[in-house]
Amino acid sequence: MALDHRQALASYDIGAVLSVDRLPTGGPAVRKVTTSAGVYVLKPGWRQADVALLSELAALASHGVRQPEIIRTTAVTLVSSDGCFLQEFLPGQVELDPTDTQLVAVMRAVGELQVALAHRPIGYEPDQDSVFVQVTEPPAGLR
Repeated sequence: MALDHRQALASYDIGAVLSVDRLPTGGPAVRKVTTSAGVYVLKPGWRQADVALLSELAALASHGVRQPEIIRTTAVTLVSSDGCFLQEFLPGQVELDPTDTQLVAVMRAVGELQVALAHRPIGYEPDQDSVFVQVTEPPAGLR
């Protein structure tokens, strides 16, 4: 998906755009956006249900799970009219060769996320074709 970053960013009240840069990891359309008001990540919206779920995740901070806030457009929608969404940029680094300790920490965090999500009044049907669902949800005959 080729994005017109200027058009997508025009949907948000985020101050003057200072730079739009590709991130070292992530999809080819994902961009780090630095503005006079803050730093964000611009992404294609894909499924509306996914973006709606992401917008709920910031509330998990009260459960100790820090997730980026989804920034609403000036029309107060989660996804811009051209199909993009903007989220708060959380600095960090992707670890491509994690240690056993890091893997355990990630799995613990995923477990904590699942517990925290159980406390949220969210109705959500995951994309059954996603790699995450295929790895975490074995077929009914294997459960």
